[in-house]
Amino acid sequence: MSSLRQRFIEELMLRGRSASTIDCYVRAIRRLSEFYGKSLRVLTDVEIRSYLLHMRTKPVAIAT
Repeated sequence: MSSLRQRFIEELMLRGRSASTIDCYVRAIRRLSEFYGKSLRVLTDVEIRSYLLHMRTKPVAIAT
């Protein structure tokens, strides 16, 4: 596990987040990194903002 990921998990634990919430947040961060195909350490604020806008506007599949 990378030191950045470990620190993120520790910060969430210190803030009292549940294990399931931490798992969800870690998966979301991994998807962000995979979207750009690069480490979070090198993502810019513009790239993160663009990704968040993309996530807010993409269609959501509804389970039937």
